[in-house]
Amino acid sequence: MHGSKLFTLMQSLSMEELRKFKKFVQSPFFNTNEQLVSFFNYLYKYAPKWDSRMFSKEIVFRTLFPDTPIFDSKKMGNLMSELSLLFENFIVQIEFDTNPLEKNKIKLKALSNRNLTKSLEKQFRQIHKTPNTISSIAGKNFHLSQFEINHKLYFDPSTRKFNKGQGLKEAMNHLDHFYFINKLQMGLEMKVIERVIGEKHDNHFLDAILNLAHGIADDEEPSLKIYFYLVRSNQARQLEDYTSAKRLFIKHIQDLNNLDRFAILLHLINFAVTQSYSSEKYWLREILDLYILGLEQKILIQNNNISPAAFTNIVINGIKLKEYDWLDYFIQHYKPYLDSDHREQIEVLCQASIFFAKEDFSNVTRLLTSHSFPKPIYKIRAKSVLLKTIYEELSLDDSQLNLFEAQSKSFERFLRRASKLTERESYINFVQILRKIAKARQKNLSLDKFLTKIKYQELQHMNIANKSWVLAKVEDFIQAKKLQKAGLLPS
Repeated sequence: MHGSKLFTLMQSLSMEELRKFKKFVQSPFFNTNEQLVSFFNYLYKYAPKWDSRMFSKEIVFRTLFPDTPIFDSKKMGNLMSELSLLFENFIVQIEFDTNPLEKNKIKLKALSNRNLTKSLEKQFRQIHKTPNTISSIAGKNFHLSQFEINHKLYFDPSTRKFNKGQGLKEAMNHLDHFYFINKLQMGLEMKVIERVIGEKHDNHFLDAILNLAHGIADDEEPSLKIYFYLVRSNQARQLEDYTSAKRLFIKHIQDLNNLDRFAILLHLINFAVTQSYSSEKYWLREILDLYILGLEQKILIQNNNISPAAFTNIVINGIKLKEYDWLDYFIQHYKPYLDSDHREQIEVLCQASIFFAKEDFSNVTRLLTSHSFPKPIYKIRAKSVLLKTIYEELSLDDSQLNLFEAQSKSFERFLRRASKLTERESYINFVQILRKIAKARQKNLSLDKFLTKIKYQELQHMNIANKSWVLAKVEDFIQAKKLQKAGLLPS
C-alpha cells in the first residue's frame, strides 16, 4: 500500500485536515461503510510520520479482518478505492466551503430548481446588499461568478418581480472586467511565446482593451492594472511599466488568488532577467529580491513543494551575487520543500556549484564523485560541473590534461547515447568547444587559427550549455594571445 495513490493522498493532508477528514469519514451522511471507518482509523494512527513498515496490504488486511486467514487482494483493493473516492469527495467539500462565490451560485441554482421563489429573491437581495465594489480580492473569478449570478437574475422567470435592470447592468459590468483581465493575461502569455519562438499570432482586441484599461484607476481594479502594466512592459520594455506592476503587486499581494500571484511573479522575474543582460549588477539583485518575496509569501511553494527549477535558479542568482551565507541558509531551510526524488541530487549540485564559484575545486570533485545521480538531467549537470572543474585545474596544472581528455570524451559518449534528452545538443556543443579551447592552449595555437577552429563568429548564436562561462573562457584565451603579441606575456 505504501507508494499507492491512497497513501499519496493521505500524505498530502496536514494534521488539521486529517482531523476534519476523520469526521468526514465517520459521518453517516457521507459514508455508511463501517469498514472504511476502521480502515481510516488504522491509517490515522500512524500520521504524520507514516511508518511504511505498517502499510503493507497484508498487515493492514490482517488487522482489519483478523478472522479471515487468507489475504483477499480484491477486498483490500476495493477498500482502498472507496477510501480514495471518499478523500476526493472530502477535498471537493473543503474547496466548496472555502469558496463563497461558488456557494452563492450553487445555492441560487438549488433554490431555482425547486421553485423556491421567495428564498431565491431573498438570496439575491442579500447578495446585492453586500458592498459590490470592484476589488482586488475579487479578481477574474469574482467577476465571472457575479456575471453568472446577475445573468441568472435577469433571465430566470422566477425572479421577474426583482429589479432586473440592475441585474443586467451588473452582469454586463462583470462580464467586461472578466474578459479584460483574462484577455490581458492571455495576451501577455502570447507575447512571451511570440518572443521565444518568433512566431506571430493574432491578438484580437488587445490594443482596444489596453486603451480602455488605461483609464481605470490602479486601486479600482488592481489585478487588471497589473496585467495592463505587464503587457506594456513586455511590448516596450519600459522600466516605468515594470515598476508600476511590481508596486501594485506588492501592495495587493495578499488579495490576489494563488494562480495570479504565481503568474505575475514569474512575469516580473522574466522581465528582470531580460534586463540583466544589459545591466547585470542591479538586476541580479532585483531578481533575487523577487525570488525572496516569492519565498516569504509562499508563492513559490505550491502544495508544500518548491520546483527544482525555482530552487536551482535561486541558487544560481545567489552565486552570481556571492551571497554565500544566505545561500547556506536557503538550501538548509528550503530543501525539505523539494520532492524527495529530487532533493539530494539538487542539494549536492547546488553545493558543488557554490564550491566551484569559490574556486574550491577539491570539494567540487569530492561532492560530485561521492554521490550518484539516477536522473539523467542531474547526471548531465553533475558531469558538466565536474568537467568545468577539471578544466579550471588544468589551467593551474598541465598534468590534468589526460584526465580532462578522458572525462570530456566519456561525457560526449554519454550525451550521444541520451537521445531523448532535450538539452543534449547544448551539452555536446559545450563539451566540444571546451575541448577545442584546451587543445588550443596545449598546442599554443595562433589567434587566427583558434578563432577559425572554434567558429568564433557563430558562437553567440549557438545553443551552448553554460554559455556565459564558455564564452568567458574563449575571451580569456583571446586576451592571453593579445598580451603575448604585445610582449606582456611569455609565448
